[in-house]
Amino acid sequence: MRIQILGLGLLSIVLVAGTAVAAEYDRNPDRFTSLGLTLNLTGSSGDTTLSSGGLSASQDTASGFAGVEVDVRVPVSQSVTLSGALAVFGSGSEADETAALFKQEVNEGGVSLTVGMRYYFNQ
Repeated sequence: MRIQILGLGLLSIVLVAGTAVAAEYDRNPDRFTSLGLTLNLTGSSGDTTLSSGGLSASQDTASGFAGVEVDVRVPVSQSVTLSGALAVFGSGSEADETAALFKQEVNEGGVSLTVGMRYYFNQ
């Protein structure tokens, strides 16, 4: 949770600072500070087959992923833009119980922090 708060605080500072100098970089395609929001939802289903010694058993499986990302681009010169993103995500997977196999369930979640730089060859 502290990483999320720190990330959002840095994002706020970068937004304010980038907006103050945006007009100076008219040759940079990212001349204005921008903020983006991305939602990612993914689902899949299928079956798992386990085999051993000539015997096999199958299970129906289902998986899902959800994530939300906030990203920012801040121009710092005519040719350079700094970028950063903070994402929160979660995923789950489930395999149904059968006569031969136990039910399986996995739930995970996490946070991702990304920083980057873009150079434009516009001189």
